[in-house]
Amino acid sequence: MPACICAWDKCKDLHETFRLHQNADEDPWAGPLLQVGVAASKKSKAFRASIALHLGVNVPDTSPDDTKRTKIRIAPHHFARSVLRHSSQLQNPVPRETIREIDVSEFGPDGRKLHEDNRNLVSNLMRSIGQTLPKGDPLHRMYVKAPVTTVEFVQAEADSLTSTRAERKNRRANRHQLCRHNQHHRQACRRMIVPLRYMLQLLPQILHPTFYQPSSKCSICY
Repeated sequence: MPACICAWDKCKDLHETFRLHQNADEDPWAGPLLQVGVAASKKSKAFRASIALHLGVNVPDTSPDDTKRTKIRIAPHHFARSVLRHSSQLQNPVPRETIREIDVSEFGPDGRKLHEDNRNLVSNLMRSIGQTLPKGDPLHRMYVKAPVTTVEFVQAEADSLTSTRAERKNRRANRHQLCRHNQHHRQACRRMIVPLRYMLQLLPQILHPTFYQPSSKCSICY
């Protein structure tokens, strides 16, 4: 089976955890591997440079006259959920206002600004691969939607799913055991209620003055 391009040791296991415990309609990390075509355009080169920067792997290069796009596969958890919900076009750079909204949506207004990082500017990413953009280029001040999630963060998210599942399982087992205990308790109560009910029925007779009077035919009392 095709694998993610990254070099994370547990990438496949993490992806399977999200697919097993989450719904892809609710959590984009539970979706299939993302398939991205990388071409010789400037925005594709910048996107490829961001993969090399954040994932530590190089995407196979394409020649300028190569009409066939190189296909790479990336696990969705490498991208922030807000990025995946924003657009399916991962390679399209966005302006500062949009990348700031993505950070706020993912980390809160006072959270980290992992996307609005100068390293994710198209101009800086192009410079990292030995190419420059003129200042008049529309992409010069645009940001790449980079794969900024860390392995520690993704692992913690996966652990929270499995631990929650285990806790739910333990709670179900405890409820089952409690139900059995309550059933035994009810049965014991029934066994106590029957003689108690019988004693209550006899109580008027016990309290009646003639209850303790000996019979005239009793040979012991006479």
